[in-house]
Formats: sequence, C-alpha cells, structure tokens
Amino acid sequence: MEGANLSEANLTGTNLGESYLMGAQLDRAQLQGAQLSEAWGIAASLREADLSDAKLHNLFFQAAVFDRARLTNAKFDRLNQITPLLQRTSFVEANLEGASFEGANLSAANFENANLAGAKLSREPVKVNTGGFLSAVLVGSSTQTNQAFSTILIDANFSGANLQNANLHYAQMENANFSNANLSEANLNKSYLVNANLSNSNLQSSRMTYINLSNANLLGANTSQVDFNQSRLCGVTMPDGTVSQTGCE
Repeated sequence: MEGANLSEANLTGTNLGESYLMGAQLDRAQLQGAQLSEAWGIAASLREADLSDAKLHNLFFQAAVFDRARLTNAKFDRLNQITPLLQRTSFVEANLEGASFEGANLSAANFENANLAGAKLSREPVKVNTGGFLSAVLVGSSTQTNQAFSTILIDANFSGANLQNANLHYAQMENANFSNANLSEANLNKSYLVNANLSNSNLQSSRMTYINLSNANLLGANTSQVDFNQSRLCGVTMPDGTVSQTGCE
C-alpha cells in the first residue's frame, strides 16, 4: 500500500497492522477503531482523518501529517519495548483528547494549537532507581536522561496547545516550546525541561516537583498554586522577568 491514495476511504475498524503506508494519502479517511499497530507510514498524510479509538501502537510514522485529524482516545504508546517513532510528525490543530503516547519518540513533533486535554504523553520508566534518576535531573547528562525518561519530546512544539490535565510525568522535553499553552493541572513531575519555552503559558495547579527547568523561560506564565519543590531552576526567567539562581551549583 506504499504511496496508495486512500483519501476519504471508509476504513472503520479495518486491520492495517504491520502495513507499509509510506507516502500514502489518507486525508479525511474514516479510520475509527482501526488497527494500525506496527505500521510503517513515513511521510504519510492523514489530514482531517478520523482515527478516534484507533490502535496505533509501535508506529513508524516519522514526518507524517495528522493536521486537524480526530485522534480522541487513540493509542500511540509503546508495546513490547518497541519505541514508536514519530519524530517530526505534525499534529497541528488535531484533536488528541485522551490520546496516549506513552514511551514514544516525538522529537521535533508539532502540536501547535492541538487539543491534548487529558492526554498521556509519558509513563514512569521501568528499571530506574531513585538515585540514578535524580542524578540525571540535576546533572543533565544526555546519556542518563535517555535511560531515565520514557517519552522523548525534545524540540517538540506545543505552542497554543491545550494540555490541561495531561500527563507528562518523566518526559524529556529539552528545548520544547510551550508558549501560550494551557498546562493547568498537568503532571510534569520529574520531567526534563532544560531550555524549554513556557512563556505566557498557563501552569496553574500543575505538578512540577523534582524537575529540571534550567535556563527555561517562564516569562508571563501563570504559576499560581504551583509547587517547584526539589526542582532545579538555575537560570530560569521567572514570570516577573527575574532570573532564578535556585539549584545553581
């Protein structure tokens, strides 16, 4: 099915697991409840497709386009220790409410203005002891962080996205852009946000303990009812424009 044109096709409930869909056109296709686990879809186009409740475990969809797609409760997470590869994938204005990306590699993915309310973008990693994790957070070693974090969101763009009540626990989000995003009540505990842009974001009541925010930008952010307990804030531009020295060595 490589390069196939399936735009507007009705594939509801279809089993496309392990299919080769590289470069395929699936724009506006009906894929509700479909099975696409372990499919290969590099550079595939799924603009405005309906993939609600679809099973998308262990996908290899680098540089695919899901712009304005409906992906409510879709499951992109990792199974059997195979990392889903979704680098540079675009989810602009997509509806990802309740979707799951646990254990996926989403480096440089674009979630601009997407709805990720209640989404699961991370899970607690396996075989990580407390000492090793805290060392990774405080020292910032790339080797340590790759071992410790379960979901990779390095350089991802969440500008203007709705992440209310989303789970980003343990996620690796170095250089990620959360400007103007809604992260209220989100779980960011033990995440890695070095150099992240959180300017003008809504962080009200979010959970942000034991995180590394070194050199991040919080200018204009709403941090009411946020507890930064045991977090590293060295070089962080705070909401009022001051620069924090908390946690600097």
